[in-house]
Amino acid sequence: MRLFAVLREAWVSAASQRVASLLTVVVVAALCVTVLVTAGSAEGSAETVLSSLDASGTRSIVVRAQAGSGLDTRVLDRLQGAADIDWVGAFGFADDVTNAAFEGGARVSLRPYYGTDLGGSGLLSTDAATQLGFAAGLGTAVSESSGRSYDLAKTVDLPGELSFLEPVVLVPTAVSGVGGVRVATGAGSAGVRPSRWR
Repeated sequence: MRLFAVLREAWVSAASQRVASLLTVVVVAALCVTVLVTAGSAEGSAETVLSSLDASGTRSIVVRAQAGSGLDTRVLDRLQGAADIDWVGAFGFADDVTNAAFEGGARVSLRPYYGTDLGGSGLLSTDAATQLGFAAGLGTAVSESSGRSYDLAKTVDLPGELSFLEPVVLVPTAVSGVGGVRVATGAGSAGVRPSRWR
C-alpha cells in the first residue's frame, strides 16, 4: 500500500508541474542517448585498434641501427630464444651493384641477409629487377666497390615492414663470426615470414 501511495503522490506531483517534469524527462533521455552513443563510439574505436593489431605485419619488430651502434649477428641468437618469435632475420650494410651485362647501368643496393630461410641463391626485389633490367629475376649483378659477381635466381615481393629497403638485392650469408648488421627484424605468428617471399 505504501508503494502505491508513493507512486500516486509522484504522479500527482509530476502532473501538477508539467513543465519541470517534461524538462526532467528530456534531460534524462538526452543523457541516456549520450551514454549509448559514447559507449558505441568507444567500442568501435576499440575494435579498430584490435583489427589493426591483428593485421598482417603488425606483430613484426624491425630495428634499424647506424654504423658503430654495436648491433651484430649475435642478435639473431638472442632473439631466437625469445618467446613467441617465429622468425628472425638480419640485413647487413648496403653495397651498390649494377647489371653485369651493362657497364655503367642503374645501381641498386645489395645487402647480405643473415639467416637460414632463403636458400643459397641471391634474391632481388621486384623494383630492383626492374631497375637492373633483369627478366624473370635472372641475371648477374656486380659490386661497384669490390667487383664481386652475384648470380640472382628470382624476384621477391618484400613485405610492407621491409619496404624501406627497396630496391634491394638480398644475398643469403652464413652467420659465421660476428658481422655488423643494419637491420634486424623479428616476427610473431602473424608477422613477416620468408615463406611469404617465395
